[in-house]
Amino acid sequence: MSLINSFNDDIFFPYSNYGLFNRRHTDSFKIDMTERENNFLVKADIPGVNRPDIKLTFNNGVLKIKAERHNEIENSSNGNYISERTYGYMSRSIKIPQNINQNNINAKYRDGVLEITLPKLSNDNSDTHHINVE
Repeated sequence: MSLINSFNDDIFFPYSNYGLFNRRHTDSFKIDMTERENNFLVKADIPGVNRPDIKLTFNNGVLKIKAERHNEIENSSNGNYISERTYGYMSRSIKIPQNINQNNINAKYRDGVLEITLPKLSNDNSDTHHINVE
């Protein structure tokens, strides 16, 4: 988290860790991207998200990952004193530095880790493609 985000949280959401305020947009998730001979491999840590709540698109050389973690706490007085787990929307956009075979992009989600394989291609194809998560 950046210093500015931390400052804004301290000023505008000083009690957010205690369940008094709930934000809908969470901090972004962490990724690793590796270039291999024939493809790029992107790994994203997205624990606590259900597979249907992950949306992937690839357009003009940009991979976009969107995910939503749903709130599990009911709005009733159920005895929660501290609520630190975040929920809401997360997204990342990653510029891929080479032309990609968009029809053969593969994505798998297991144990909170999303793995996306983007095969390299020599021709440019700028159509938007939606990617299924297995």
